[in-house]
Amino acid sequence: MRVPFSTPSTSRSRRAPRNQLSLDELAVTLPPLFAEACGYRGKARYVALCWIPELNELWWSDNGEAILGVAGAFLALCRHPATADALGRFRWAATVDGLRPWLLLDRGRRTLSMGSPGEVWRVIEDQSDDVGRARRPAADPLRQRELERTVGAWLDWMAQRKGRE
Repeated sequence: MRVPFSTPSTSRSRRAPRNQLSLDELAVTLPPLFAEACGYRGKARYVALCWIPELNELWWSDNGEAILGVAGAFLALCRHPATADALGRFRWAATVDGLRPWLLLDRGRRTLSMGSPGEVWRVIEDQSDDVGRARRPAADPLRQRELERTVGAWLDWMAQRKGRE
């Protein structure tokens, strides 16, 4: 698998030399198992997320096929005092007319980057040969609730560390 980013991790703007891909990394560290709490059941490093606020739907993809996710953990991340500011620009951009931004979740670094659908999809397509199109198991509702509680507890812990609760 080709790593699409080549600049140091301290940069907030990412560039891939091959196709001049640029994504803006948001200033947020994701809770452990965040992708799984959003309904993701794969093993890919990069997962694309699309929030559709008017339908209250979260979609994800790791191989070019968009799948309806579970919005609870994503909404908690957007609303929590420890992380809400970092996602403000994305939430605003997702509600205005025009091209809806997508998020690129890096499961290895636990980061989110925002970009146009084309920018995010290029990263997903680059890894799609490694991920394949295998059928994924359905989400277990009990495990899903536990994952959402875990994300909420982690966000509360981060808020206490930052003095924002």
